[in-house]
Amino acid sequence: MKIKLNHLLWRSRSRDQDYQFINSPEFPSIDGWFPVFNEVFSNCEPDGDPKNIIGKLVVPGDDHQSEFFQFIASYFIDDKYLDSSGRPIKQYLIWFHQGYEISEINKLLADDWGRDFISASKEIYSAFYESSDNSKLARKKYIVIERSNVDLQKLDFKDIGEIKYGVPEVDLASTQPLYNKIIVILKRLFERVVRS
Repeated sequence: MKIKLNHLLWRSRSRDQDYQFINSPEFPSIDGWFPVFNEVFSNCEPDGDPKNIIGKLVVPGDDHQSEFFQFIASYFIDDKYLDSSGRPIKQYLIWFHQGYEISEINKLLADDWGRDFISASKEIYSAFYESSDNSKLARKKYIVIERSNVDLQKLDFKDIGEIKYGVPEVDLASTQPLYNKIIVILKRLFERVVRS
Protein backbone atom coordinates (compact mmCIF):
# COMPACT_ATOMS: atom_id res chain seq x y z
CA MET A 1 0.00 0.00 0.00
CA LYS A 2 1.24 3.49 -0.86
CA ILE A 3 1.01 6.12 1.85
CA LYS A 4 1.27 9.55 0.25
CA LEU A 5 3.46 11.79 2.37
CA ASN A 6 1.42 14.84 1.42
CA HIS A 7 -1.45 13.16 3.33
CA LEU A 8 0.60 12.27 6.43
CA LEU A 9 1.29 14.06 9.70
CA TRP A 10 4.37 12.57 11.40
CA ARG A 11 5.69 13.68 14.77
CA SER A 12 8.89 12.24 16.15
CA ARG A 13 12.32 13.35 17.26
CA SER A 14 15.94 12.96 16.34
CA ARG A 15 18.59 11.69 18.73
CA ASP A 16 19.52 15.21 19.87
CA GLN A 17 16.51 17.43 19.17
CA ASP A 18 13.09 17.32 20.81
CA TYR A 19 9.80 16.22 19.26
CA GLN A 20 8.66 18.06 16.15
CA PHE A 21 6.55 17.55 13.07
CA ILE A 22 8.96 15.96 10.63
CA ASN A 23 6.25 15.77 7.96
CA SER A 24 3.08 17.84 7.62
CA PRO A 25 0.38 17.09 5.08
CA GLU A 26 -0.57 19.37 2.23
CA PHE A 27 -3.95 17.66 2.24
CA PRO A 28 -5.91 18.75 4.13
CA SER A 29 -4.48 22.23 3.99
CA ILE A 30 -4.77 23.94 7.38
CA ASP A 31 -2.75 26.46 9.38
CA GLY A 32 -1.06 24.77 12.31
CA TRP A 33 -1.19 21.07 13.08
CA PHE A 34 -0.55 21.16 16.82
CA PRO A 35 -4.23 21.52 17.88
CA VAL A 36 -5.18 18.57 15.65
CA PHE A 37 -2.29 16.49 17.01
CA ASN A 38 -3.30 17.28 20.60
CA GLU A 39 -6.94 16.42 19.95
CA VAL A 40 -6.17 13.09 18.28
CA PHE A 41 -3.61 11.94 20.83
CA SER A 42 -5.10 13.45 24.02
CA ASN A 43 -4.88 10.99 26.90
CA CYS A 44 -2.75 8.61 24.79
CA GLU A 45 0.56 7.47 26.20
CA PRO A 46 2.53 5.31 23.76
CA ASP A 47 3.95 1.96 24.82
CA GLY A 48 5.61 -0.92 22.99
CA ASP A 49 2.37 -2.07 21.33
CA PRO A 50 1.14 0.19 18.52
CA LYS A 51 -2.36 1.58 19.07
CA ASN A 52 -4.68 2.88 16.34
CA ILE A 53 -7.23 5.67 16.30
CA ILE A 54 -9.72 6.53 13.57
CA GLY A 55 -11.80 9.66 13.13
CA LYS A 56 -12.74 12.56 10.89
CA LEU A 57 -11.22 16.01 10.81
CA VAL A 58 -13.86 18.65 10.10
CA VAL A 59 -12.44 21.78 8.47
CA PRO A 60 -14.69 24.81 7.93
CA GLY A 61 -14.74 25.91 4.31
CA ASP A 62 -16.09 28.82 2.33
CA ASP A 63 -19.80 29.63 2.60
CA HIS A 64 -20.03 27.73 5.91
CA GLN A 65 -19.53 24.41 4.10
CA SER A 66 -17.29 22.06 6.04
CA GLU A 67 -14.94 19.51 4.54
CA PHE A 68 -14.46 16.08 6.14
CA PHE A 69 -11.15 14.21 6.13
CA GLN A 70 -11.05 10.64 7.42
CA PHE A 71 -7.87 9.54 9.14
CA ILE A 72 -6.22 6.63 10.87
CA ALA A 73 -3.55 7.37 13.45
CA SER A 74 -0.94 5.19 15.11
CA TYR A 75 1.25 5.79 18.14
CA PHE A 76 3.89 3.64 19.79
CA ILE A 77 7.35 3.58 21.35
CA ASP A 78 10.04 2.69 18.86
CA ASP A 79 12.80 1.09 20.92
CA LYS A 80 15.06 0.73 17.86
CA TYR A 81 15.85 4.42 18.24
CA LEU A 82 16.98 6.11 21.48
CA ASP A 83 17.42 9.79 22.26
CA SER A 84 20.72 11.15 23.58
CA SER A 85 19.58 10.31 27.14
CA GLY A 86 18.93 6.66 26.22
CA ARG A 87 15.11 6.88 26.18
CA PRO A 88 13.17 5.11 23.41
CA ILE A 89 11.56 7.44 20.87
CA LYS A 90 7.78 7.83 20.50
CA GLN A 91 6.30 7.80 17.02
CA TYR A 92 3.01 9.51 16.12
CA LEU A 93 1.40 9.16 12.67
CA ILE A 94 -1.88 10.51 11.28
CA TRP A 95 -2.71 9.41 7.74
CA PHE A 96 -5.58 11.13 5.91
CA HIS A 97 -6.67 8.19 3.77
CA GLN A 98 -9.03 9.88 1.34
CA GLY A 99 -10.22 7.36 -1.21
CA TYR A 100 -10.07 4.36 1.14
CA GLU A 101 -12.96 3.16 3.23
CA ILE A 102 -12.19 1.68 6.65
CA SER A 103 -13.22 -1.76 5.34
CA GLU A 104 -10.45 -1.53 2.70
CA ILE A 105 -7.93 -0.35 5.26
CA ASN A 106 -8.80 -3.36 7.41
CA LYS A 107 -7.64 -5.56 4.52
CA LEU A 108 -4.55 -3.54 3.64
CA LEU A 109 -3.07 -2.57 7.00
CA ALA A 110 -2.10 -4.58 10.06
CA ASP A 111 -2.51 -3.35 13.65
CA ASP A 112 1.17 -2.46 13.64
CA TRP A 113 1.01 -0.50 10.36
CA GLY A 114 2.87 2.34 12.08
CA ARG A 115 5.88 0.07 12.67
CA ASP A 116 5.57 -1.15 9.07
CA PHE A 117 5.68 2.49 7.95
CA ILE A 118 8.77 3.29 10.06
CA SER A 119 10.46 0.14 8.77
CA ALA A 120 9.66 1.05 5.14
CA SER A 121 10.97 4.60 5.66
CA LYS A 122 14.07 3.47 7.57
CA GLU A 123 16.56 5.16 5.23
CA ILE A 124 14.74 8.49 5.44
CA TYR A 125 14.03 8.35 9.17
CA SER A 126 17.59 7.25 9.99
CA ALA A 127 18.95 10.34 8.19
CA PHE A 128 16.58 12.55 10.20
CA TYR A 129 17.38 10.71 13.45
CA GLU A 130 21.13 11.24 13.01
CA SER A 131 21.09 14.89 11.91
CA SER A 132 17.54 16.34 12.29
CA ASP A 133 17.60 16.82 8.51
CA ASN A 134 14.30 15.89 6.89
CA SER A 135 15.30 16.93 3.35
CA LYS A 136 15.28 13.29 2.15
CA LEU A 137 11.71 13.02 3.39
CA ALA A 138 10.78 16.19 1.50
CA ARG A 139 11.93 14.62 -1.79
CA LYS A 140 9.80 11.47 -1.32
CA LYS A 141 6.22 11.36 -2.64
CA TYR A 142 5.07 8.21 -0.87
CA ILE A 143 6.18 5.24 1.24
CA VAL A 144 5.16 1.73 0.22
CA ILE A 145 4.36 -0.48 3.18
CA GLU A 146 3.59 -4.15 3.29
CA ARG A 147 1.78 -5.94 6.06
CA SER A 148 4.27 -7.45 8.46
CA ASN A 149 1.43 -9.56 9.82
CA VAL A 150 -0.29 -11.53 7.07
CA ASP A 151 -3.14 -12.56 9.38
CA LEU A 152 -6.21 -10.79 7.96
CA GLN A 153 -7.81 -9.98 11.28
CA LYS A 154 -9.51 -6.61 11.51
CA LEU A 155 -7.63 -3.59 12.74
CA ASP A 156 -8.09 -2.85 16.40
CA PHE A 157 -8.78 0.87 16.82
CA LYS A 158 -10.46 3.47 18.95
CA ASP A 159 -12.98 5.64 17.06
CA ILE A 160 -12.83 9.23 18.35
CA GLY A 161 -15.47 10.54 15.94
CA GLU A 162 -15.22 14.08 14.60
CA ILE A 163 -12.58 16.64 15.47
CA LYS A 164 -13.49 20.20 14.58
CA TYR A 165 -10.64 22.38 13.37
CA GLY A 166 -10.87 26.13 13.84
CA VAL A 167 -11.74 28.75 16.37
CA PRO A 168 -13.42 27.32 19.46
CA GLU A 169 -16.98 28.42 20.03
CA VAL A 170 -17.43 30.88 22.89
CA ASP A 171 -20.38 30.57 25.20
CA LEU A 172 -21.46 34.21 25.46
CA ALA A 173 -23.79 33.51 28.36
CA SER A 174 -20.83 32.54 30.52
CA THR A 175 -19.05 35.81 29.67
CA GLN A 176 -21.99 38.00 30.75
CA PRO A 177 -20.89 38.37 34.44
CA LEU A 178 -17.41 39.45 33.34
CA TYR A 179 -18.90 41.87 30.83
CA ASN A 180 -21.10 43.39 33.59
CA LYS A 181 -18.07 43.86 35.88
CA ILE A 182 -16.12 45.58 33.12
CA ILE A 183 -19.03 47.97 32.49
CA VAL A 184 -19.23 48.84 36.21
CA ILE A 185 -15.47 49.51 36.37
CA LEU A 186 -15.56 51.68 33.24
CA LYS A 187 -18.51 53.69 34.63
CA ARG A 188 -16.62 54.34 37.88
CA LEU A 189 -13.50 55.41 36.00
CA PHE A 190 -15.55 57.74 33.82
CA GLU A 191 -17.22 59.29 36.90
CA ARG A 192 -13.79 59.91 38.50
CA VAL A 193 -12.49 61.55 35.34
CA VAL A 194 -15.57 63.79 35.12
CA ARG A 195 -15.26 64.85 38.79
CA SER A 196 -11.63 65.83 38.47
